[in-house]
Amino acid sequence: KRNLNLNLVMKRRSDHGFVEGELAGGKKLAALETDSEFNIKGKWQDVGGSDQAAAYLRQMDEDSSSRVSLLQSCTAEDKVQAKITCSKYLDSLGHLDPAGFFLNDCIYDICHGAGEVAAELAAELLTSASV
Repeated sequence: KRNLNLNLVMKRRSDHGFVEGELAGGKKLAALETDSEFNIKGKWQDVGGSDQAAAYLRQMDEDSSSRVSLLQSCTAEDKVQAKITCSKYLDSLGHLDPAGFFLNDCIYDICHGAGEVAAELAAELLTSASV
């Protein structure tokens, strides 16, 4: 399979009618919000997801329904605690993330309410990406 990466500029407004999907301009917002063509009426596992991911998504749904906001504020002390949690999972994998992108993302996620599972998932993702 080969991919073609290109930048297409359509200067004539009349050409915009040929563009479909998420890239289409001027469509009603409701059409972009639903993505009904991608709607799956089954379990996460039916589309290839793991049981662990399904449990995580279910937990996130339950947690988010009890929260007023998905993003929590993050104090300096929160960042320190988040770094300790992330380091527990990611320090041994530092050679796979020399720039610290995974560590920084993990700290942000935990600091804003994602919980320790975010560190576990970051370590799993980093390990699987390096294979």
